Amino acid sequence: MFLAWGRIGRRTIELSRELNSYLLFIPDRPPYLKAYFKTKKFLLEFRPKTIILQLPQGPLLFSSFIYKKKHHYSIIADVHTGFSIYDSWKSLILNKPFHNFLKYCELVIAHNEPFREYLIKYKGLDPGRVITVYDPFPQIPENLKKPTNIDVEPLKYIVFPAAWDPDENLEFIVREFLSSTTSRTYKLLLTGNYNRRKKLAEKIRRGSSDKIVLTGYIGSEEYYWILKHSKLVITGTTREYTMLSSIWESIALEKPFITSYTRTLGKILGGSTLYYTYKEGSLRKLLDTCLNNDECIFYLQRKIVALKDKMKTLSRNSIEKLKRIINRLNEL
Repeated sequence: MFLAWGRIGRRTIELSRELNSYLLFIPDRPPYLKAYFKTKKFLLEFRPKTIILQLPQGPLLFSSFIYKKKHHYSIIADVHTGFSIYDSWKSLILNKPFHNFLKYCELVIAHNEPFREYLIKYKGLDPGRVITVYDPFPQIPENLKKPTNIDVEPLKYIVFPAAWDPDENLEFIVREFLSSTTSRTYKLLLTGNYNRRKKLAEKIRRGSSDKIVLTGYIGSEEYYWILKHSKLVITGTTREYTMLSSIWESIALEKPFITSYTRTLGKILGGSTLYYTYKEGSLRKLLDTCLNNDECIFYLQRKIVALKDKMKTLSRNSIEKLKRIINRLNEL
């Protein structure tokens, strides 16, 4: 079974489906008392042989060990970068005190090979208990729908799929877009639940007239329609060791995308895309180069078609390896 508290990621939903695992998601906030007692009740009633934890949250990892000895289940920690790389004091306080428990998990999952190396080198984990499991390859809905409340024409906009997390630096993205010649022809769509950062959303609205469109949360049929019919997808993070869901989605759609440069993304994607940095002018120049020159878009398209098979194979093989390990743990 899969356990998640607070927020749930696309990866967790799709990975639990791939593993044919029951998913228990409990929306809650610190100090997570509701989540703690619901988890306790569930473990007492169903007595699973193996539990997989979506980390963060740190208290979820701690709670799982309280009943481990009594109920004799194995613990697998699916460690998102937010558990180890912090954007705020709140994130640090909720996660860092619980890091030592990773050493006692039967298995720790990293989302990519650079992050696996980080966990072994800097967190002192046993290399034999840390494996890389890439995200499940996205399943595109069959019937995509144009959002009825968003006024855009196909190929007349670019899109940044946003989680509204600090590592995206959306103010920089908007500023670079508005200063580019691209903004004369295209709109920029920012997807995602902007109510997570209302002040930032309002600031973006005030300074961008009709050139920036905040879509808010939309369903998967509408979301994938927006990605598919965009001219270009922009993805980005300032956080190292992260492989973005929006990159997986762009690859699945064979959609040209550009992304910020990190060592992790550079190692995984190599020369299959073009990169910008968070230095002033970097994204602006890349947008003007790509969107004022169709040859650039064709170049990205060719690269992504070739990349798609590689990423599908990485995903499939790593998930199959995880299935075999879980089967062995369930037999103990």
